[in-house]
Amino acid sequence: MTTGWRRAPVHNPAKAGARTKQQPRLTTVPEGRMNELFEYTAEEKLREITREIGFRLTLYPRWVATGKISREKADRQLGILKAIARDYQGQCK
Repeated sequence: MTTGWRRAPVHNPAKAGARTKQQPRLTTVPEGRMNELFEYTAEEKLREITREIGFRLTLYPRWVATGKISREKADRQLGILKAIARDYQGQCK
């Protein structure tokens, strides 16, 4: 008796003749230059942290109600994010 369902074949790179060497990285960053690629202004950081706080203020009440996160953990995480925002506000003056 068949159900119409077929089991998908398991991919085995060794049998498929795939290269076993590690693939080269697509991008490499010379040592000591990582900060140059990800340099953002205090204003940009403040804008993003403020946006994230807004998201969490919307999500956390639902998450607390469904038990996904405790009220204490939500309050602590929001407190930390708000402290980060205050730090950046001080830098933007």
